[in-house]
Amino acid sequence: MRLTLALAFLMSLPAGALASPLDDALSEAAGVCVKMETVRDASTHIAPLNAAQFEFARAVYAIIPPVSHELPPGDRAEIVTDGETVGVVLIDSDSDQTCARFAAPAFLMKMLDEVGKGVTTKPGGRS
Repeated sequence: MRLTLALAFLMSLPAGALASPLDDALSEAAGVCVKMETVRDASTHIAPLNAAQFEFARAVYAIIPPVSHELPPGDRAEIVTDGETVGVVLIDSDSDQTCARFAAPAFLMKMLDEVGKGVTTKPGGRS
């Protein structure tokens, strides 16, 4: 329930046109890996993903160009926002850094919420 409320809050946020510190932390320009302290400092709200959502986020990351031929590093994931930008970060707990992260549009946040609830669909989009 708490995650559902967090996701609903995150999906209701407007997309920002200007780069924010979180935009910078999520971008490739920040480097291959970014310390989670940097991401947390740039975020106003953070929500952990459950195991199913983590696996979904890993799959999404793997198909974002350039397509990866390996699983992304990380053993857990969080949704982060600064009130404008919403992102997903896959975190390596041992080093407390993210080497796999991406901005998440509203449709993807909706899908992450559905995965977290265990929603399945039938052909034609019926549940």
